Amino acid sequence: APAGWQKPSLPTTVEAVIGARIDLLPESEKALLQTAAIIGKEFPFEVVRLVNGLSDAAARPLLRRLRNAELIQPRQTAMGESFAFRHPLIQEVAYAMQLRSTRTSLHAAVAKAIEGQEWGQRDEFAGLVAHHYEVAGNMVAAAMHLQRSARWVGRTDSGRALADWKKIRRMMQDQPRSKENDELRALAGGQLLTFGWREGMPVDEAKIYVEEALSYARQAGNRRHEAMLIAGYGRIVAANGSADEYIRLVREAL
Repeated sequence: APAGWQKPSLPTTVEAVIGARIDLLPESEKALLQTAAIIGKEFPFEVVRLVNGLSDAAARPLLRRLRNAELIQPRQTAMGESFAFRHPLIQEVAYAMQLRSTRTSLHAAVAKAIEGQEWGQRDEFAGLVAHHYEVAGNMVAAAMHLQRSARWVGRTDSGRALADWKKIRRMMQDQPRSKENDELRALAGGQLLTFGWREGMPVDEAKIYVEEALSYARQAGNRRHEAMLIAGYGRIVAANGSADEYIRLVREAL
């Protein structure tokens, strides 16, 4: 074999058996199971029904047969009537069997279906919607939902919120310039300073964020946000021991 060549990995026996079981399903049941795999290890009845374009009466017999085949099981969640895969491998195999282009379009459809649910509009589920938009390649929509999630998470977990705001900044870096996009970029910078201060962010790192966010705030003519960014940076400077520079920055903000 050529240098560096590696034998292609083969599916495990269990994965192969699961794949064969799924392939033997009638097409309508297979399609429903694969859509469910896109949604996740747990999936709400209404979301999987809507994405597959089925009526309530048409969806329930399919789900019942999937239950009888011991592929899924009922589950009551915060998302209402739901189901779960009986084993994580079933979901993983059903997901992997689909073409990437199919998965991309289904993730977008799932995101829209969740947005249409009453529970899907709550901030605690915004991260889930963001995930589906991200996998679908819609980074702006993903970032808009993730910022809702980051605000909600930030009430109790500043470290996780900081990580989310860093992800939002990365998501927006290659997106087109627009007033809405620039405002989100500036907001991300400000939130990075807020949670960075709580988490002990170094001044050198904070300086990158504040300079970037200030450029967006100034281009948008948002003087209030500009002042808040300068003051937020000042707090990090003060936390790192530079009182004189902190006073200068507070005066500039005022």
